[in-house]
Amino acid sequence: MTEWDWQRPTGSEVQRVAFVAHDRVFKKNLMGWKDRSGLVTDNYKDYGINLYGAFGEYYVGKYLNIRWNTCLEDEGGADLVTPGGYKIQVKTTVYQIGGLIHRPIERVVDYHVLVVAQDNPFSFRIAGWMGGDQVVDEKHWDNPIIKNGRPPCHYVKQEDLYDMKILKSKIDEEK
Repeated sequence: MTEWDWQRPTGSEVQRVAFVAHDRVFKKNLMGWKDRSGLVTDNYKDYGINLYGAFGEYYVGKYLNIRWNTCLEDEGGADLVTPGGYKIQVKTTVYQIGGLIHRPIERVVDYHVLVVAQDNPFSFRIAGWMGGDQVVDEKHWDNPIIKNGRPPCHYVKQEDLYDMKILKSKIDEEK
């Protein structure tokens, strides 16, 4: 866990991040994009997914003091890029015990970070991070189709993630 506990967005943060999420959904629809499973989702669900994901990216960037990429497309598979050029993929879950999911179709980047969201009160917590090579280690392979219908993926439990202070220290050394 991190010392950076639950964060509640201010009104201006909600306005900024919600605009980015809305913009991403609008652009995806215009381009005919589908979600990672190949399905076309309804706009309401897609907006919610993008909203939580955008908040996760925003808060990780804020904590690490690096620029948040508000663009629709990732920079080489990354949501954030450190001053030294290291790439960070941010995943956000609404499940309080949810883990970091990495699907086989996704790129492996330098660092993967998990953010947990909750609705009441609307807030976010950075759960931790793990290096890309570690995330795709065979010990994290999970095939839960029978349990919950989720396709096979690498799944890292929150308790196996590293404290964000370590990643912040690494990134601060780059500056």
